[in-house]
Amino acid sequence: MLLLIIMPVLAAAQKKAGTALGENLIPPGATATKTCVLRSLSALARPIIFALIGASWVDPVAGFITAAVALPEGQETREDDAEVTPDGHPFPTVVTITTQG
Repeated sequence: MLLLIIMPVLAAAQKKAGTALGENLIPPGATATKTCVLRSLSALARPIIFALIGASWVDPVAGFITAAVALPEGQETREDDAEVTPDGHPFPTVVTITTQG
């Protein structure tokens, strides 16, 4: 339960720190933290809702809602990753190829 309070604050702090430092790899980590909070909330809510109303459809609906939120965030992260090299540096805008002859 404490996780649901701490993790959103941590995600916001990660995003703020990454933006302030100009680091391209930290904000996607904040997005992953937010998605993790959503999955945790979903995992906590499903058995409670099932116990209260006995609805067997709660589990697949929660999965679809989680996927609907996580997919756009994953796509945004992938687009952000396309702008940097694996070590986090921006791709050069001009590539010069020299040959020795």
